[in-house]
Amino acid sequence: MKMNEKLISLRKEKGWSQEELANKLNISRQAISKWELGESVPDTNNMMQLSKLYGKSLDNLLENKIQDHKPKLKNVFIIIGILLIVIIIIYGILCIIKYNAISKINEEFTNYKVLSNYSFTILDMTMDKENITEQRNTEVYYKDGILKKIFTSDNTKSILFTNFNTGESYITNENTKEISDLDVSKIPDTRGQDISMLNPSVVYCNNDTSQKVLLAISPKLKISTQNGSYIVKYEDHTIWINKDTGLPIKTVSIDKETQTEHRSIFEFKIDQTSDEDILGVNKNEYTKNEY
Repeated sequence: MKMNEKLISLRKEKGWSQEELANKLNISRQAISKWELGESVPDTNNMMQLSKLYGKSLDNLLENKIQDHKPKLKNVFIIIGILLIVIIIIYGILCIIKYNAISKINEEFTNYKVLSNYSFTILDMTMDKENITEQRNTEVYYKDGILKKIFTSDNTKSILFTNFNTGESYITNENTKEISDLDVSKIPDTRGQDISMLNPSVVYCNNDTSQKVLLAISPKLKISTQNGSYIVKYEDHTIWINKDTGLPIKTVSIDKETQTEHRSIFEFKIDQTSDEDILGVNKNEYTKNEY
């Protein structure tokens, strides 16, 4: 029972009119009317006089008023609890989706470590708000123990050639037509690890379960899918990864300090490297240089 309803009930039990009760309390009838309409409540002094007139304790007079709020508070807590449970369930589902995506990327990428025939190109671009300020291109070819890398940056071009079968290794400067021999023993035959070194480090953890779990529950890491690709976002980095191969397609990162954007575009070909792709240069066309 609400406070105003209780005051009406107690007054009528006594058989008093509002005017009679007002005279006993030495207040106006309008004050009594406001209490019973629920527009106001008695002050402490009037509550004590009502307690004496009705033979009720203050606790008894106030009890139902306090209890009126309990169901409302209980309902609020129930709603909050339900919302928290829903949020936890949704977040848990998203974490499971992320974990599965991370696992697939790791499993696919690990397979490339043992490749013996592959090629890939990387186009790196640094951009300000309007223009490309720097551009670099890297071509990598590997087949049957022969590694050839071609580096192009602005007006500079060089070729790194290593034949692990014969022990021949050198690097050229295509602008000056200089060539320098290298110690092949210092160049490990990484085979497919060249590709693994390009791993999207944000999500690559060599199939370590604990690391995958930590990545999956991290609110900083977000993974969505679009047109056959995983779109991985981590702080200022965005990586597009082929869902079927686990290989990166492109990456975009923003430098907060300089507000420049760095983009890398990848293109991979597996088991398509030809003998022509891994041909060495004609050393007779170059000037020997000590490296």
